[in-house]
Amino acid sequence: MREPGQGRPAEPDYDDTGDDVPVGPSRFPRIEQDRRLAELAIKAIGQIDPAKLRPNATLYVHIARETLENGLGVARVEDVGPIVSSLVADWLRGCDVTVKPVVDLAADLTPVDSSEIPKAMRERMLLKFPGSIFPFSGVTGRYVDLDHSIPYVPGFPGQTREDNLGPKGRGEHNVTTHGFWRRRQPSPGTHVFRAPHGRVILVNQAGSFDLGSGSFAQTTWHAAAPQVAAS
Repeated sequence: MREPGQGRPAEPDYDDTGDDVPVGPSRFPRIEQDRRLAELAIKAIGQIDPAKLRPNATLYVHIARETLENGLGVARVEDVGPIVSSLVADWLRGCDVTVKPVVDLAADLTPVDSSEIPKAMRERMLLKFPGSIFPFSGVTGRYVDLDHSIPYVPGFPGQTREDNLGPKGRGEHNVTTHGFWRRRQPSPGTHVFRAPHGRVILVNQAGSFDLGSGSFAQTTWHAAAPQVAAS
C-alpha cells in the first residue's frame, strides 16, 4: 500500500490575480518565444521616425523669372510638361524640400581627359538639352546617353567637354558609334547628321531639318567638319 498522498501529481501553482492560470513552464514555449519577439518588434517600430523612411526624390522645375516675380505662372517639370506653378507647391506640401542653386548654363565646365562624363557636366548637358539631338527623335528624360560628337580617342586631353557632347537614346547612340550614321557638331547645340544613304539632316534647338542629299546638303556636311588646330 502507498501512503496517502503518494503517487498523486503535484497540484499546480496559480497566480495571485484570481485567474485560474497555472504559473510555471509553458506548455507551448515556441509560441511564447514568438509572442515575445513580436512585442519587441512592435516596440522597436514604434520608436522609428516615419519622416526618415520617406524616399528621396528630385524634382526638376524650370520657372521663368516672371513667374517668380508674380507668384503665379507656368512652370515646366521634367518628364511631366508645363503645369501651373501653384500645383508644384501642392505636390511639395508636407515634404522636406532642399532647394539647389540655379545652374549657370552660360559658362561651360572645364573639359576633362577621360571618356566618362562627370556628374556636374551631365547635369548641365541635360538641363541644356532635355531631349535627344538625334534627327526627329522623341527620346527625352535623364537616362539618355551622352555621345561624343568627335569620337573619343584615348591619350588626347580635353575631349570630354560640353561642346563635344550630345544626348541620344541608347539605340541612336549605337547607330552613330557602330553603324553607318555620321554626326558632327560645328557649333555648340547645332548638330549635322549624315544618314547611311547620304541624306544630311540639321538638328538644333528649333528641331530637325532634312537638307536632302544634293550639293547644298553635302556642302553643309563638309563645312561642319571639325577644324584642325594649326600646330
